[in-house]
Amino acid sequence: MTNGDAAPGSNRDQVWWMNRWVIGVVGSVIGFLLSQWVALYQFSKNLKTTKEIEMIHLARDVTRDFYSEKDGDPTYRQIRNGIDSCLKIYKSNGGDFTYDQVNRYLGFFDDLGFFYQRGALDEDTIKQLFGAVIIEAYEYPELTSYIAALQKNESKAFVNFQALGKALAKTPEGIALLRTFPKQCQSNDSAAQK
Repeated sequence: MTNGDAAPGSNRDQVWWMNRWVIGVVGSVIGFLLSQWVALYQFSKNLKTTKEIEMIHLARDVTRDFYSEKDGDPTYRQIRNGIDSCLKIYKSNGGDFTYDQVNRYLGFFDDLGFFYQRGALDEDTIKQLFGAVIIEAYEYPELTSYIAALQKNESKAFVNFQALGKALAKTPEGIALLRTFPKQCQSNDSAAQK
């Protein structure tokens, strides 16, 4: 044995092999953990992208359903125009629309509220596509009374719509809209009385 080499099987040789083994195990564990972190990061990124794509598809579908007069039925557009013109909506109040038509209109927004609460549609998307229409329906006195009457028997009727309308009415855009909307209806009432 020259130059201080340890004899095979000596204590020093065993420590050297043990250190290499520990380093190998630690390196393997670190490599495994790093690969799992990368996989988890990639999975979460893919999941987020998939959710965003699904949100876009859902937004496109509900927009098409609301604005396209599905099956030639102009009910949504006519109710929306009635609200914009401050007209009576429900037949029992002197308007043109049946119980079923008013319920479908409000039910559409109730569904949007459900999608919002579940995170399937975010507030910015709903606000961009339907914000003014939802806020006007939410604040329209006749529809507010209609919902209150329904909720005497069905306490959960249109609660998702109400929660969504309330949330959107608190946004800066909603507040600005609410400053003009009641005035518009008041000026239409004044013109009708002349």
